[in-house]
Amino acid sequence: MNIEREIQRTQEIEAIWAQYRVLLSKQEKLQVLKDFLFKFLECFWQVDPKLLHYRFKHAADATRELQTLFISEIYVRIADSLRRKEDSQSSLQIYEYLCGISSQDEGTFLLLALEALTRSPSALIITGMTSTIVSVLTNLLSIPSHAVASTSQRSPSNFFSTFNFPPIYSYFSMPLCPPPMSSNMSGLNATATSSLTASTRIGKSASDIPMTSMMGGLCYHLLAILQNLFSSPKTIQELISSNQLKSLLEIFILSSQGSDELVVHKQLIRCLCSMMMCASRDMKAMVVLQQEVIPYLLNLMKKSSLATVIRLELCLFFIFAIKKSSSMTLVLFEEFQKNGGYAVLAENILFIGENGTKEERMQVIAATCHLLFIGGSEKFLTNDHHLAPPTSTKAVTVKNINVFKMLLTVFEMCNTQLKLKTELLSVILSIFSLDKSAEGLFYLEQLEPFKILFSQFDKLNLSNQKSILNLMDNILLWADVFLPEEYRYYCQLLQGKRPSTTILVMSHVMKLIENQKLNRPLLRKAGLITQLTEYAVHPNGLPFFAALRQDQDELKLSELLLKEAKCFPAELQDQLENQVERVIWGISRLALDLTRVALTNSTENQIQFKDSNGMKKIYGLLADEIQRKLALHVISFVAIGDTSLESKVVPDLISELQSSGGTGSLNLTMLRKRQDILSSLCYVFRNNEVAKTVFRMGGGFIWTVSVLDGIGQVMEKRKKVLSEDSQPAEEFPEITVETDLEIFGFLKTLLHTLSVVLTNDASNQTYFREHIHFSTLSQTLQACHLIEGTRAVELCDSLLNIAVKGTWPPSCPKHAPPIQLPPPWESGNPSDELISTDSTSLSQSRACTSTCSQCREALFIENPEIFKLIIQILSAALRKKDSHQHLSYYVYILQVLSYLTDVMQFNQQKLSDIDLAGDIITCFKDALLVSSELQANLLALIHKVASFNVTLEGLMKYLSLMREPNFPLEILENFVELAKRENIPVHYADFTKNALGYVHVPTLSDRMWPPNKGYSLAFWIHIAALPTKELGNIMVCCFETPSRQKLEVSITPDGIFDLTAPSSKDSVKFPDFIFQVGKWYHVVMSHGGKGIGNKGSAVLYINGLFTSQTKVPTGKGALSKVAIRFGSTVAPTSIVSPSWQLGNVFFFEDILTPKEAFLMFILGPNYVGGLEADLTDYRVYDFITAKNLIAQPELEGLLVDPSTESQLMHNLQEKLAFAFSIRNMVMAQSVKIPFFPTSSTNSPTVTRTLAPSYARIFTTHRSNSAPSLSTSPPPSPTIGQHTPTPSSHVSHVNQPHVHSTSTATFVATGTNVCSPPSNVCTRMSVKEMIGNVGGISSIIYLIITLKGPGYQRAGIQLLQALLSYNARNVAAINSICGYELLGRLLRREHWHLDEVLLAIIFEQVGLTRSQRNPSFSNGVITNLPAFKYLILDWVIWKRATASVQKLLFKSLADLVDSTHELSTFNIRRFREAKVMEIFFRMFQEFEIPGFLRSDLTIILKSIMSDPPSTSDLQMILNYLVATHENHPTVINYSSPTKLMETPRTIRRAVSFQKEKFSGQISGFSTRTFILKVLLELLVSGGETVMDRFSQLCSLDVLFGLIRTDSLVNRIYIIKILDLVLQDPKIYESFEMMKGFHLLGNFMAPYSLSEELFGTLFCMLLGKPAHKYTDATHLRPFLVNCTSPGISISKPSAIYPILVLVGAEQATPMLQHTVIKSLHDLYLQNDQVKQNFMVNDVIRLLCDLFSTELDRKEMTVRENMGRKILFSSPGNLGRRTSDSPVARRPSTDVHRTSLQDEVQLEKGKDFDEFFSDEEKKPEEKKRRENSGRRNRNIRGRYSGR
Repeated sequence: MNIEREIQRTQEIEAIWAQYRVLLSKQEKLQVLKDFLFKFLECFWQVDPKLLHYRFKHAADATRELQTLFISEIYVRIADSLRRKEDSQSSLQIYEYLCGISSQDEGTFLLLALEALTRSPSALIITGMTSTIVSVLTNLLSIPSHAVASTSQRSPSNFFSTFNFPPIYSYFSMPLCPPPMSSNMSGLNATATSSLTASTRIGKSASDIPMTSMMGGLCYHLLAILQNLFSSPKTIQELISSNQLKSLLEIFILSSQGSDELVVHKQLIRCLCSMMMCASRDMKAMVVLQQEVIPYLLNLMKKSSLATVIRLELCLFFIFAIKKSSSMTLVLFEEFQKNGGYAVLAENILFIGENGTKEERMQVIAATCHLLFIGGSEKFLTNDHHLAPPTSTKAVTVKNINVFKMLLTVFEMCNTQLKLKTELLSVILSIFSLDKSAEGLFYLEQLEPFKILFSQFDKLNLSNQKSILNLMDNILLWADVFLPEEYRYYCQLLQGKRPSTTILVMSHVMKLIENQKLNRPLLRKAGLITQLTEYAVHPNGLPFFAALRQDQDELKLSELLLKEAKCFPAELQDQLENQVERVIWGISRLALDLTRVALTNSTENQIQFKDSNGMKKIYGLLADEIQRKLALHVISFVAIGDTSLESKVVPDLISELQSSGGTGSLNLTMLRKRQDILSSLCYVFRNNEVAKTVFRMGGGFIWTVSVLDGIGQVMEKRKKVLSEDSQPAEEFPEITVETDLEIFGFLKTLLHTLSVVLTNDASNQTYFREHIHFSTLSQTLQACHLIEGTRAVELCDSLLNIAVKGTWPPSCPKHAPPIQLPPPWESGNPSDELISTDSTSLSQSRACTSTCSQCREALFIENPEIFKLIIQILSAALRKKDSHQHLSYYVYILQVLSYLTDVMQFNQQKLSDIDLAGDIITCFKDALLVSSELQANLLALIHKVASFNVTLEGLMKYLSLMREPNFPLEILENFVELAKRENIPVHYADFTKNALGYVHVPTLSDRMWPPNKGYSLAFWIHIAALPTKELGNIMVCCFETPSRQKLEVSITPDGIFDLTAPSSKDSVKFPDFIFQVGKWYHVVMSHGGKGIGNKGSAVLYINGLFTSQTKVPTGKGALSKVAIRFGSTVAPTSIVSPSWQLGNVFFFEDILTPKEAFLMFILGPNYVGGLEADLTDYRVYDFITAKNLIAQPELEGLLVDPSTESQLMHNLQEKLAFAFSIRNMVMAQSVKIPFFPTSSTNSPTVTRTLAPSYARIFTTHRSNSAPSLSTSPPPSPTIGQHTPTPSSHVSHVNQPHVHSTSTATFVATGTNVCSPPSNVCTRMSVKEMIGNVGGISSIIYLIITLKGPGYQRAGIQLLQALLSYNARNVAAINSICGYELLGRLLRREHWHLDEVLLAIIFEQVGLTRSQRNPSFSNGVITNLPAFKYLILDWVIWKRATASVQKLLFKSLADLVDSTHELSTFNIRRFREAKVMEIFFRMFQEFEIPGFLRSDLTIILKSIMSDPPSTSDLQMILNYLVATHENHPTVINYSSPTKLMETPRTIRRAVSFQKEKFSGQISGFSTRTFILKVLLELLVSGGETVMDRFSQLCSLDVLFGLIRTDSLVNRIYIIKILDLVLQDPKIYESFEMMKGFHLLGNFMAPYSLSEELFGTLFCMLLGKPAHKYTDATHLRPFLVNCTSPGISISKPSAIYPILVLVGAEQATPMLQHTVIKSLHDLYLQNDQVKQNFMVNDVIRLLCDLFSTELDRKEMTVRENMGRKILFSSPGNLGRRTSDSPVARRPSTDVHRTSLQDEVQLEKGKDFDEFFSDEEKKPEEKKRRENSGRRNRNIRGRYSGR
């Protein structure tokens, strides 16, 4: 709707304009014109000028017509006035016309319409319009004010109501503040810092002013039209050509006479801005403006009294006009400078600053900054500077330095205008930040701005002062361009009258010096040191009292600044109640601090200070307690001086100490003074190591110990007096209980001083150790009687500071600052800062040292004697009566000692060298024999010390603890841990920055290099810390010839082996293996052979196993000398350095095979010498591991029995070039000399004797610098021996002849040349030293004496630890049959056989618990004697619980099970241990629980060969014979006994052997198990096994074995017999001997079962008898077997069936089943019938029938008698027995006999199965009758 309305209105206006154009009548045209103008303004007054010509299409025509009309109307009135000769009336007429006082009132609307139409940039300007408007303005402003009074309030139009004044800078399209400075001038408000672009749109102005008079409004709109006209260059040309430019400028003067001055001036200035923008595109116009506008306006500003806002806008006009024109020409700028523009600008800035608002001040200052970037001088004003000036200003940002100079002048002149000063200062600061380069700052500094700033410093407020100082900080940060004169003014600020200025400047100077922004020599030249000397007086002498008392604001400000400077400590508030005095004292403290900072590290400043009498004044301040600390601060820094020179102040301080009272004085004031001086000395020593020497030479040590001794004597005497009298003695008036803490603090200070002086100073340490002695401290400290509770902890901390290299607790720049004695100026009481550590700090220390090498190295123990001292002090403290109250502190101290011991290996070495463990045992023996927390920490400390190296004396002391009755278990357990140690060298070279640098071995003699056959290097290495990548590789060894052919072996920072071959320049890495930190490795590197491209294989073996292989060029060998070096010549850094250790080294001139490499590994780390040694002497069990067997299975023989590989040793000896012994640093070289025999070489005897053809000579070399005077050869080195102790085993190898000897040369990195004893570490462990105190036999005796499970387990673990990797101990225990003794010991009743002990014993064998199941099957059997005598001895384990027994045999079964990855090796070890013989002996002598049989089956089957060998079968058969009821128990297992041949002898033997069994049946159950195993073996073994078994076991033996009381066993034997009878020859022999008849007769007296008959039926029918089990029922089985085509395989088998059916033990049901089965078989076919008839089955059945009738009659009589005998209810149901198995009642059916036998098989014998009441006297008679009937049957059969 609005759009349609606008369109309609526009059309209406266009129609009116068209009507106006066609009218001819003037009156009508005026009426239509007024209507047009009103509606036009109403519609288009607010329209964007750019859109006006689009919306009103007649705009151009209307513009031209209306301009013409306006000019004509103006000139009509001027002409009319001229015609009337009334000039003054023309101006009034024009005024009235424009005000609308006419017939149609169109003048005002015409003026506004022209303003609206001329706003458009495309508006057409007609000639004369510009001059007309200027004339109108001139005329209007010339009208007297009274003439226009009547129309001043007239406002005919709403469009004529307000004035709009856009900002000046918007006309020039520039921001008020220049962009480079907009971000830095933070003082400007939002308006001042805005960067709005110029806009001509109405409503976008900076301010709107309401119209106050019609004259002002007319002038405003006329000037607005003129301003619009300046968009065309023709306007300026017309203005210049008509000479109206000056008239336009004179409006400033004309308007000043009226009331509308402000409006006219503001609009005129904007008109000039538009004119200037238009002139900027025309050079001619610009020149005119330069000549007329600039001078006129500058002159106007000088003479006229313009309003403040007009001055501001004129200044802005100048600035922006010059800035805008500068891009085209500098004529305006030059004219501005020529006419004193800077002075005018400065005056106006001052005027605005005094009369203007804050916004106005900021606007003029911000705009002025635009001039900084215009023009400028190309030359610098001065060269008076300590830096060379730049050549030009092209590179600088600020081009116009005059503007900067003007701003500085204004800043200096505005003394009363503090706000303007602040704003100017902000601009000055921003100017300095424009260009931070040296050239830019130098360009500004030539004006010496800080000279002006500092001269005004006292007049500024605090904020401005800080701003100036911050600016100075920034300039010094960017570039030091300060002039000397400025520094002088800066230092002169210390002489200011305001104390706050002095405080602020002092703080600032100190901060700049500390931040290294100010040069101390430059300040000295500026007079700083001289002025500071004036402050080195007592505070009461400072000249600030008057100023502070008179000005309270200054007092508060000074106090605030002191607090900010942290020079207003709490003690001043406590000691000084007057606020003025506190400020004065604070200034003094600040001045002393500044003095200290100024003198630090500046010898020249210190000299000037001394020359100015400053030091004398400082020493005078030591008397005051408050000033003393600050004075000592200054003195200390002077004492530090040049750290490379000795201090001259330290002797003065020592003299002050010596003259401050007696050695035993306990005056607190004196103690505090001494304490302050000592803490200052500590500070000096920590910062100047050279000063420590002055302390020693000045008698500091003697004074310190004398004071300690004096205090100790006084305290001892005091304690004695107090013990006699409860009241303090008169001779100790100054000592109270409360002063003990002060005295103790002084003692800590003394100790800390000793710590600092001794740290890192070998000369002082030696002096103290030799002349003072550490024991003196022990006696003195104990005499003080202050060491108890927390004081003991504090004392320990102080002593540990003496012991360690750095500080305790550890610290570094990355972590917390060290807890150490601070200087006195940092705290009230220095000793209070020596805070005692606690468990939290100890844990923090552990965390720091675990990640920070700097913290860790700070804890290196330099004085291990301190640990002895602490132990003695703690021991003395524990002997006090109330020591139990402070045990927690003592425990903490022990924890700290343990931590320091364990933090690095060097500390362990240091403490073990002084036998600290022995001292602990001596001092704390009573505490060690009582289980407590104290004991635990003592044992932990002993373990950490002794685990590195054990002395013989210390070991004997420890063993003496275990001779005490009822000694605690913890002692034994700790000893076990001590005995444990990995396989490491006893002697090794330590390559760290604290020890050895490198080893240079004498050059080898001429030899082929590289060797033609290849070369191999074997060595032991341990890496404690890998190097950083900056340090490079760890250089292990280097072989180098004069021709620079190198063989280098190194370890990279990533832990990778690196090889540089002699024929290759590039190194080769072996990335398949990474060396781990903290582990010992045996390394063999072998390189040689020829491959593709003349490259050989370089093979790496780690711990004897192949690891990696690569191709490396071999090259050709040549005769040359070879120099050898171990280690690197590059010095490590002080903080991070590689740390590694090297063991013995062997070099071979040939490649090594995998077996040879592994052999070098199993020789151990301590072997050195010739390699033709007996390997049996070096045999240990630890190398037999699953890892080794899996990695290289071919090593199995070498692992099990190294003595079988003697040829390997011979081969190694042939390849050996040299061996390097670390223990004595001797290299033994192998030289091969051809042997020329004297006898005939054809003699075979001589050839065998002299083989090999080369003799080996080991040569050791000594340095040429010390030749031997003896002509006789030196003794030969020991060949083929361990180096741990003199008692180590020596192999029986012939000692070769020694040619010459010499010692290897050692050169440490740096300046020290180390001798071998200090560089070779010796680590003797318990296992090496035990041979000197009784050996293994003493340990066995110790185990015998142990009582209790825990002790016994620990004893076994101790033995295991001593045997680990120690061939000598292994040989010793084997020589005394130690395992046998231990096994017999375990049989004793007091040994607790639980699962824990079983795990320990399995671990000794080499087995641990498996991860897959709970058994101990992880690993392989290593220790065969332990396995045999400890694991396989059933006498030991029969007392154990069932769970332990089950676990034992389950573990054994898992070891040989096929699922075990090394079952083959374990089976071999089982056979070597003769497990089968042990088991069968065990089966023979003991009853084995049934739950073990499944595991035993697995074991037996696994260890037997597949198929079972003859020996295996013979062993089983021997067991069966030996355990037969009619055979002796003891039997020779070499051959089986034939039971059938000697039945009488067997019966006699049984009579005296039965008592060795637990019972007959118990043996039978085990026999059943063995028979079952045998049957399974025979079934699975096939014909081969059956043949072997048949050869071993005759039919006689089988018949003998059948005669047993166990039904199950008989069934198994019958099944075995069935397998044997499969052989036709054996079956034929069996038939000939009537085997089945004998079988039936033998089994008739014994119990029967359905399974037995089933087995016989299987034999009868030819079915496999072993498949028939007790779970198979006879009838269904036979039904399945019967068929019309069935045949009888063994017809004779019918006889035992019928005989047994007729036996008394056969139940009716069983008889019925068997006979029914025979009947069914008989009916099958004629052949079966024929076989039955031939074997007389019918006759036997008839006899059976008659026998059964007799039996029934006897049963009836017996039942009747039983009813009478057992008529009572309690006897009802009982049964009697008349056979080996009692008969069942008639109701017992379904395989009764078989159930009985099953119970027998489960372990119940006859005595357990039947009660005694059932054994009646009639039993014998019944047996005889039954036997008689059976004999009758058999007799009848056999007769036939």
